[in-house]
Amino acid sequence: DGVSNSETVTVNPGTAILANSTVSVSSTTLSTDDVVTVSVQLKDVDGNDMPNDTETVVISTSSDDATLTAVVSRGGGLYEAELSSTTVGDIIISATINGFDVDSTPTVSVVPGAPSLITSTVVSADASLVADGVSSTLITVQLKDAAGNNIVTGGEDVEIFITEGKLVAEVADNSDGTYTREILSPTETGIALVNVSINGDFMANRVMIDFTAGPIDPSTIEIGTSAEAFTTDETITVTLVAFDVFGNPSSNAGSIAITSTLDGSSATSVTETSTGNFTATFSATKAGIATLGAEIDGVASTSTADVTVNGGAVQLAQSTVERSMSAATTDDAVVITVRLNDAYGNPSSSTPEVAATTSLAGTSAGTATMVSAGVYEIPVTSVARGVTFVTATVDGTPLP
Repeated sequence: DGVSNSETVTVNPGTAILANSTVSVSSTTLSTDDVVTVSVQLKDVDGNDMPNDTETVVISTSSDDATLTAVVSRGGGLYEAELSSTTVGDIIISATINGFDVDSTPTVSVVPGAPSLITSTVVSADASLVADGVSSTLITVQLKDAAGNNIVTGGEDVEIFITEGKLVAEVADNSDGTYTREILSPTETGIALVNVSINGDFMANRVMIDFTAGPIDPSTIEIGTSAEAFTTDETITVTLVAFDVFGNPSSNAGSIAITSTLDGSSATSVTETSTGNFTATFSATKAGIATLGAEIDGVASTSTADVTVNGGAVQLAQSTVERSMSAATTDDAVVITVRLNDAYGNPSSSTPEVAATTSLAGTSAGTATMVSAGVYEIPVTSVARGVTFVTATVDGTPLP
């Protein structure tokens, strides 16, 4: 009989060889919402997987923004770590075995994740529009992922809503992560709130648009005064209420001025107290009737208001005394006329006590009678012959 001998020989892999060992990734594309598995497979000179896990493996990336978990040994010479990143761009993966570089260095491209309701933005090309029914602006939505990276592709269901004004056409998908829609202003002032939904859910970010009044229409001006009459010693307040052509209170004008038909009168510059409401202080140095108006950028208002200006307090230095004749008989009465004027020479509207005294015995002055504003007449008679001096007094003070 023949004799047969056999032996079992176990061949173990040798030392890990850098050139044969590999670095691989589970995907070459990484979303900022996801992770990629990085694997390092140790192999010997013949390309066999190393059976033990006694080597020191370090995995690194080219990006400071990338995150790697701790390297874990899976057995059979396989080492793994999880890669994530919140910054888009290319990341080069490298590894070392016992401090020596592995030849293979795969690249992972980080792309934006899913649209975020929190970080996505909406802006208006204009913060405000004139409420004229024709002005428009463009609303732009920029989709971003949870890390704030701009999404650069289209295809999402984006809707734009507004509380005031009119939406023009439909939302435009620009295929670059932005979505736009035009908004047309209303003819009433107010603030519009723009809301955006992404795939049926509303974004946290919103934007407001202020619809403002158009230019003041001079035909809409309303003029008022704090008093219908005043004196040259006083001032009054003139009020203006202004609107645009659609009836919105408006302060939209380059210049606003108060006008007056009365010489010697003037108004201060107007002060805006609220939208469409203005005040000015009016004064005059000449008595008469002032017709007040307004000019808006040089165009006169159709509305006016009349105010009466009366003379101010008596100024003795401006007042005069006259006589009807310089000589008279005992049968005659000489009329003394006292003209009381204010500081500007206007007949005073004050009503002081006016009287007269005479210097000649037998001569007397009668009671003063006011014949018109600031004008008084006093009769003087005498039963004696001679020259008399007549002195007029105002509230007991002689006229000079």
